[in-house]
Amino acid sequence: MALGVLDTIIPYVTALMEVKSSMGVVVDAPTAGSRGGLPGSIIGVADRLGLGEKQIARAILAAGMIGAGVAKYSTFSAEVGGCQQCGFFGQRCTGRL
Repeated sequence: MALGVLDTIIPYVTALMEVKSSMGVVVDAPTAGSRGGLPGSIIGVADRLGLGEKQIARAILAAGMIGAGVAKYSTFSAEVGGCQQCGFFGQRCTGRL
């Protein structure tokens, strides 16, 4: 069963998670528990679309800017704001709500 772009994203996310689990150096995006998911997804989509390193860097920068908004106006902590609050803010940043 073909999964489309997920067939490209999953190996990148898995590779980043393996580096993280073996005490390798990765950027926490968005949090330590999910590190690898965001950059792996961005790299996988860029690979599928044939985009270069500059576009990957811009996408990661854009994600970081959204994260800065979450940090300023909301919270990353599920214990403080609940998972739904963080998701809601992220969706508002992307214009989905």
